[in-house]
Amino acid sequence: MACNEIVMDVAPDLYEKLLAQASSAGAAFNGSQASIDGLTFDWNYDAEAQKLHVTCTRKPFYASCDLVEKNIRELVAKAGESL
Repeated sequence: MACNEIVMDVAPDLYEKLLAQASSAGAAFNGSQASIDGLTFDWNYDAEAQKLHVTCTRKPFYASCDLVEKNIRELVAKAGESL
């Protein structure tokens, strides 16, 4: 079962940084889907509105949707601090 959609304010420079970090960590991107470490996400970045939309569509049974969302928000915040 998919988790709830996460919507975050993300400036274009932060979005580029997040993509680079995810790629270097081993994320595979295929159109609007990304996968890493047993997790699959649907994602969409609206550059005009500067909004990142992320939905976890597949995860290991031991990872709750709340934990997935918490980790995503922390990664975005941490990346934003170093800009």
